[in-house]
Amino acid sequence: MEAIGTLVGGIAHDFNNMLAGITGNIYLAKHALEEGSDMRQNLDDAEHLSFRSADLIRQLLTFARKDMVSMKEIPLIPFIKEVFKFIRTSIPETIDIQLNVNGDDLLVYGDTAQIHQVLLNLINNARDALENTPNPSIECGSE
Repeated sequence: MEAIGTLVGGIAHDFNNMLAGITGNIYLAKHALEEGSDMRQNLDDAEHLSFRSADLIRQLLTFARKDMVSMKEIPLIPFIKEVFKFIRTSIPETIDIQLNVNGDDLLVYGDTAQIHQVLLNLINNARDALENTPNPSIECGSE
């Protein structure tokens, strides 16, 4: 287990360095474009995914016992809505996905990267379960 932790730590470090270069270039490209352009929105999405990738690296480092979990209060409903804006990239367009969350906001105490990963894993599991299903649809939440 210690060897796996060392391997994960090394890979995570190298990936973090590459990710910093990607994020920096996205920043420069975004600022060379006019506000509101379609390409700038694409770059905003890529930047957000880069930050999520950095969160995943933190999870790997936590697993390798080289980093700490960042626990804080999170307003869950807005967080879920934000995650679902970007979750579409991992779901084929042939699958209809609906998010139905209402009601009072719920505060949870947790790590945003880990909660994001849980939501992503649940949606990916649902996606996999719908393979070869006519009119596949994923509905999250309740009305």
